Amino acid sequence: MRSAAFAIATLALACGTGPSGQATADASTSSGTSTAATGTTAVGVDATTTTSSLPGSSEGGEVSSTGDDTTGGASTATLEVHWIDTEGGAATLFVTPGGSLVLVDAGFPGARDADRIAAVVQDQLGRDHIDLCIVTHYHVDHVGGVPDLVTRVPVTAFWDHGDSVEAGSFDGQQLWQDYLAVADGKRTIVAPGEVHDVDGLEITIVSAATEVLAAALPGAGASNPHCDGAQQMPPAADENGNSIGFVARLGDFELLDLGDLTWSFEDQLACRLQNIGTVDLYQTTHHGLSISGAPQLVHALDPVVVVMNNGPHKGGDAVTFERIAAIPSMPELWAQHRALGNDDAHNAVQERTANLEDGDGDQGFAITAIVDASGSITVTNERNGHARTYASH
Repeated sequence: MRSAAFAIATLALACGTGPSGQATADASTSSGTSTAATGTTAVGVDATTTTSSLPGSSEGGEVSSTGDDTTGGASTATLEVHWIDTEGGAATLFVTPGGSLVLVDAGFPGARDADRIAAVVQDQLGRDHIDLCIVTHYHVDHVGGVPDLVTRVPVTAFWDHGDSVEAGSFDGQQLWQDYLAVADGKRTIVAPGEVHDVDGLEITIVSAATEVLAAALPGAGASNPHCDGAQQMPPAADENGNSIGFVARLGDFELLDLGDLTWSFEDQLACRLQNIGTVDLYQTTHHGLSISGAPQLVHALDPVVVVMNNGPHKGGDAVTFERIAAIPSMPELWAQHRALGNDDAHNAVQERTANLEDGDGDQGFAITAIVDASGSITVTNERNGHARTYASH
């Protein structure tokens, strides 16, 4: 929770299209991408808010700043978050206060994950398109589902960290080319320090392309005692280390999603200035794998709620559950799956676990959260209807 007083600078990002079909923005690259450069901030400079244009939005184009909806004043605005089960991949769908759909990653290739995302968009929400897809990085469990998804649900615009750093490998090249085939001309490259108002939802980029936010967000920047003697790991400049990470904010509520960002970059976010501060909801980094989720960051975040997007046999490492249990705020943990290789002590409780089985018994239940601008957070397990309401910090 912060009382941010960000400057507002209007910028039409590459969520819009120019006469040639190329994305339009203040700075364009020769590869059909655009960078949100003017009106935003380079790494290490105070963040600046922009206004993102989303064709096909409920207002038919420009998405404007929403005043009290994003500054903590009285508001009836709500945010929905759907953690769609991709069996250890990632697909997190936001319904912004203004009604735009923002999907973060699209799971694995094939029909299963694309069908699950489409079912939420079309059947549950009654929508015919996704306004924005944020691709955190180009691994198969995050970007692999994009080509199959767009055959079912059109996607208007994409944000990514830039070119794939693994395009030289066989698998990496195929994933990269398949993504470009559907996203070229619709892409915007984002960078740490940018703050975007997306139809009433404030999205602050905190990591991308192995860079992290170098200036503390409003309300953050205090000394972090969890950095004293903290374990260090060598930096990994693969696609995981290039992950887009962001803080999503509505009023008093803040959510952190770092994609698959790895330990050394989490350490930079935590131990330069404790740049993020506290958040209300933390989506476990890297599906709960032990090579991410550095305690010096996770413990400083001090969340109220944690959601783990793990699979039955992927992510959800035992030590990650131990790190979460040691968070000072003692948050409640919700998990996409029971980690079948772990005992009960290293799992979320069953009532807050969306899927308990593997194979034919796995029905792909989702976890959802409804948030209002006062900071009230209601999380629901689709499998059993169990719901809990929390207050933000």
